[in-house]
Amino acid sequence: MIKIRRKIQKISGSYYLNLPKEWINNRKINVNQELEIAILEDGTLRIAPEIGFSPKFENEKIVLPPEKYVARQIIRKCLTGAKTIIVQSKDEISSEIKEEIYKFVKKLPTAEIIDEEKERIEIRNFKYTSVPAKQAIKRMYQLTRNIFTQLLEGEYEKIGEYIKDINRFFIVVVIHIRSYLTHDIYSGSKIDHEFLPIDALDLRMLADNIQRISSIINLNLTWLEGAPLNPKIKSFAELIKKMFEKAMKSYFENDSIKACETWETYYQLVEKANPLLNELEDEKSHLIIYNFLRIADYSRRISDLVP
Repeated sequence: MIKIRRKIQKISGSYYLNLPKEWINNRKINVNQELEIAILEDGTLRIAPEIGFSPKFENEKIVLPPEKYVARQIIRKCLTGAKTIIVQSKDEISSEIKEEIYKFVKKLPTAEIIDEEKERIEIRNFKYTSVPAKQAIKRMYQLTRNIFTQLLEGEYEKIGEYIKDINRFFIVVVIHIRSYLTHDIYSGSKIDHEFLPIDALDLRMLADNIQRISSIINLNLTWLEGAPLNPKIKSFAELIKKMFEKAMKSYFENDSIKACETWETYYQLVEKANPLLNELEDEKSHLIIYNFLRIADYSRRISDLVP
């Protein structure tokens, strides 16, 4: 990192700062060219030229055959920032492949099929920047907290739909971070940068931990087979939920004290689990308790992200 000191100048009531000539030349900045100025959470400014989708990633093509796993190829290209993905075949695209494409595109929150012919399907990756990564993570947490509550209360009807929403928001986060790191800015973005590159890994890990917790809740729902939680397991699970909420609060508030307390809570919960496992001898109860302990472990990992 190169640090350069400059003095603020005041001219006709406005404040001015000279930009380093080396930076101007390296970035090939021209007179009257617009720059994006982002005010970051820590009070620093980030200045960057406005750049759209990188030509390297703007248009991607998938040719059939011999391309395999076409739907996963579509997801990969969306995640790397492609604006348009074209699936092309010499012959008519089979109904099986079309169904696979429809199914996976529907799962992507930013993608839509905009044109379709017998031998060609065009998919557009729209402006995912309308939902910032941090906002998407916060929504993932809120939805996961909701399904945790519903599991405890025995209200299982909406959990499946919430899980789908959590997975969609997870994809939003991944797209944001991967595109940001690939292009050094948000592709086509006209919003302020909401994090620095050094924060990107933490955000990715946070989103991953939240998604894993939601998946474990869904797994416990499967083990329950529609039955309510055993009251003793429910009391234990309520403590796990409080730990999860405290870990997330420690991250959002950047509170290292709460993060340390979360670690202490984890070891206390492990101790509480042992007599419960001894008392409830059936295998299904053991699996459910172990899954709740896994949630506690992922909550502890969330608190690890607090500096």
